[in-house]
This record gives sequence, structure tokens and C-alpha cells, in this order.
Amino acid sequence: MDCYFRQKWFDSRLRFNLTGLDEFSMNWLFLERVWKPDTFFMNGKKSYLHRITVPNKFLRIRSDGFLTYSMRLTIKASCKMHLRKFPLDSQNCPLMIGSYGYSAADVIYEWPDSLEPVGLEPGVSLAQYDLVNITTDTENARDQLRVRRADRRIAEDFSVIRVNFHLKRMTGYFMLQVYVPCTLIVSCSWVSFWIDPDAVPARVSLGVTTVLSMTTMGFGGRAQMPKVSYRMALDWFVILCFSFVFAVMVEYAAINFIDTITEDLKKIISERKKQAQKEKAIQRALMVAEDETGHLLSVNVFYFFSCPE
Repeated sequence: MDCYFRQKWFDSRLRFNLTGLDEFSMNWLFLERVWKPDTFFMNGKKSYLHRITVPNKFLRIRSDGFLTYSMRLTIKASCKMHLRKFPLDSQNCPLMIGSYGYSAADVIYEWPDSLEPVGLEPGVSLAQYDLVNITTDTENARDQLRVRRADRRIAEDFSVIRVNFHLKRMTGYFMLQVYVPCTLIVSCSWVSFWIDPDAVPARVSLGVTTVLSMTTMGFGGRAQMPKVSYRMALDWFVILCFSFVFAVMVEYAAINFIDTITEDLKKIISERKKQAQKEKAIQRALMVAEDETGHLLSVNVFYFFSCPE
């Protein structure tokens, strides 16, 4: 974050009375000769002052001892994010400002009442976030937020002010890179339902291609995603899409297996019917042969007893 950081305070030792001069600006070299607060950012990670072509800071002194100290800073601060709804999440990132060495008994920080404490330059936008709102934690000196520093031998209260940046993530990038391609891949996998089940190479090739594409699209780009130990909304979407694509292959494998088993059962039943028909035909033939043999025997016997010797 690139900002103009301004601090204002009274120092009665710097009062002056010059005719026709109520306020004047001082060079940055004069800052070494006056007292200024040792302000720092409590949750800052890496911040620096711009020094091209000279240190970007100045001091303005008013006749009643009111000082305005301004500098241009680039601040990199830590923000604890909750990414369970990523990329449909909203974040609240605070920036805590306080004194490093002076306790609340010496220096008290407060936001100005007359002016807007934190302003945004027109036309400024973020690549991945939409800045919804900027709020401060205090409105007057009575509501000062104070913290107890643990790095001190004697516990002391330190005056701290905080500004909260309410950010909402923009989903355009993830819609184009993840959501739309994954949805199209799932739709392509459903085309296999209209392909003839006997066209095994076509259905297998389409299923394998969609599974590999889904794996590359959904799980291959994890290096650019936040590395957290819990599942995010985007992870559940990718897993759901992968489940649909994988289920298409399982569905065809199951149907092919069932068709194979059905054909085998039909063959077995047909063979058993043919075998039963053959056995019935053999039994009928045996019965007919037995009947004919019995008739011939009866005729011969009758002829034997009826003929004279």
C-alpha cells in the first residue's frame, strides 16, 4: 500500500511571532532538530520511505506550535484472512498504528475529528479486490484502543489507533480460469450418454480425456491458490466437478459390466434350454422305440402260439 502518512501535534517550544508569517515549511534536514513521535505499524511486515530523488517527507510549522509531519510510505502489513469462502470471500484487514517507545502516559494517538481520517485517491483500484469501505476504530479520545506490550519488562499500556479496510474479492479471474472451464468439461463428459454403448473406444477416450483435463484444470493450478490446511469453496467446486466426470466413466464401466453379465446369462440360459430340448427329444425317441419294440414282440408271440406244428 502506497500512502501519504501525515501526523500532527502541538509543541509549545516551537511557537513564534513573526509579522506576516503564520506558517512555513521546513526542509527534511530540519527534522533531525525537532522532536517527532516514533510511530510504527504494529502489524507491518516490510515498510519503507521513498527516497528518490530526496527523502519524501516535509515538516510544516504554525505560529502556535502546531506541527504537520508528512511522508510518503509503502506499507506491507499482515492481515489474517478467512478463506473458507474463497474466492467468494470478503476480508477485513486492519492497520494498527502506535508508538514504539512512548507509553500512553506520554503519547496518545487519535484520529482527527474535522477531516476524513483516511482518504482514497480517486481512480485507485486493486487488481483482485474491491475496496468496499474504510473505517476507523475510534471517534474521540475516550474510546482509545490500548494494548499491553509483552516485550517490556514493566507492563505498560500503549495508545494505538486502527484503520480497517473492508475488501471484497473480485471473481472475474476465477470465473474465466476455473469455473467456466470446469463447467464445460463436465458438460463434455455428459456427451458420452448419447454415444452408442457399443462404441467402446469413443466412450472410453472421451471419459479419459475429460478426467485428465479436469485433473489438470482443477488440481494443476494449486500453486497460485492460497495454501491453507482447510478446504475452500473453490476446492469443493473442483472436487464436485471431478466427481461428476469420474462418475461418467464409472457409469459406463458399470453398464458395460452389467451388459456383459446379462449376455453371459442369456447364453447360459439358451444353452440350458437347448440341452433340455435335446434331452426331451431323446426321451421321446426312447419312448417311441420302446413302444415299437413292445408291439413287435407281442406280434411274434401271437404268431408263435397260433401256428400249428
